[in-house]
Amino acid sequence: MRKIDGLDKLAAQGRDLIARANDLYHDPRAFDQWEQAVAETITSQLPDSGLLSEWHSLERPSFTRYTDGRPVGVAASGFVRIVTARLRWLSNLPGNVYLRTPVEPVKVPDFAEVFADAATPGVKSTPSPYVSTTRLDELRKAPAGQFDTKRLVRLCEELNECHARECLHAVTFCTRAILDHVPPIFGFKSFAEVANNYGGRSVKGSLRHLEDSSRNIADHHLHTQIRATEILPTPQQVNFSQDLEVLLGEAVRVLHEKARSPKP
Repeated sequence: MRKIDGLDKLAAQGRDLIARANDLYHDPRAFDQWEQAVAETITSQLPDSGLLSEWHSLERPSFTRYTDGRPVGVAASGFVRIVTARLRWLSNLPGNVYLRTPVEPVKVPDFAEVFADAATPGVKSTPSPYVSTTRLDELRKAPAGQFDTKRLVRLCEELNECHARECLHAVTFCTRAILDHVPPIFGFKSFAEVANNYGGRSVKGSLRHLEDSSRNIADHHLHTQIRATEILPTPQQVNFSQDLEVLLGEAVRVLHEKARSPKP
């Protein structure tokens, strides 16, 4: 809460009015001085807060005089009640100031923006590459031997570019092209042969998923002719990045093994 200088002194003056109620209830001067002192404090420390109007709107003693000049006012008990009500208002003043202080609104994040792809205008977040940069570096550095990996590396780079720009049809096509391109590395002519015959149970599971699911999805988007109603691919539908990482990792490993093997 905000500290108001002189507030304790003003409260003490109000309590003094109550203590001297029997002498002051018919005389406006002491009450008027106290009321004015509070008003000046509000004006100097809390301008344009609306609190000055509230202070002046509070009940005040009615001071009048008889026609012969003798003062007459509220009874002492009424004077005490009015001053007590004003003291209560003063005690609540810091809290009223706090509640009236403008608070900067908290900006609630737009989660659609937070998780938006980097290709979305105005959003700087960068999606993870479809083929990891680590795997791409391994393919670039794969030993030169029986197979030249330049085209494989370029296909992976284009796949990452399509993924970053959400060119989802192209993602499926590039994935299928990679599957058709790598079988000779594993000693087979088709990827179906690779998926059915290469690796242990866990590796074979990833390769089968690529063969059965990604190829079907690619065929669907590649060969389906125009229809009255269309459904476009989604990032989730074309995401085979984990299984593709397994395939490319095995390709890197086999290339290194072939390079170490003695030539016949």
